[in-house]
Amino acid sequence: MRTKKIILLSLIVLLSITACHKADNNAPTTNNTNTTPPTSAQVIADFCTYVAAPDYTDMYNNAITFQNAEASFYANPNDNDLNTMRTSWKAMRAAYELAEGFLIGPIATQNLDPNIDTWPVEKNELDSILNSNDSLNASFINNPNLQPSLKGFHPVEYLIFGTTGAATAASFTTTASVPAGPRKMQYLHALTANMVSVVTQIKNSYVVGSSNDYASILNSAGP
Repeated sequence: MRTKKIILLSLIVLLSITACHKADNNAPTTNNTNTTPPTSAQVIADFCTYVAAPDYTDMYNNAITFQNAEASFYANPNDNDLNTMRTSWKAMRAAYELAEGFLIGPIATQNLDPNIDTWPVEKNELDSILNSNDSLNASFINNPNLQPSLKGFHPVEYLIFGTTGAATAASFTTTASVPAGPRKMQYLHALTANMVSVVTQIKNSYVVGSSNDYASILNSAGP
């Protein structure tokens, strides 16, 4: 109960600050400012509309851009698609971070956050996987025994940027490296499908009318 009150107070402060900034930037010539504070029900209802849905929809749109670039890259590795993946990955992360301060609903209760944003990457374990003979496919990624740090945003980051931030398309095709390039490609392909699936589930949870529509439940909460 105390946690819920803290969350509600935080949301009230956030929306109040936002309202103040808008008022300052677009000050009317007459003084008609509404000084009545919002109710907790209004704050809760506005969370999905003005915070969660826009941010998670932006994250989803960039995830689809990433997935399309990865599919092209998987068929024909090239630096242009790799750069597109990097750009859309950064945009996904930016959108996610904007809403991460309010982990309310399915993103917390269904463990969606740890399944996509656990860090740091277990680099030695990841390299061990890449050097193994395991089939790096959807079944491997979706195995509940796989550590959360080995899927989601950050293993993807490790693969597309490399340890120095200068990974190239050639690093996904060479067999002379350790781990071998084709193994990185296979893991990236499986990671991408899993990441987009989780991102889609997060987005749908906070958009009214979508599947797993938690937004409607949240919008009707409060006194």
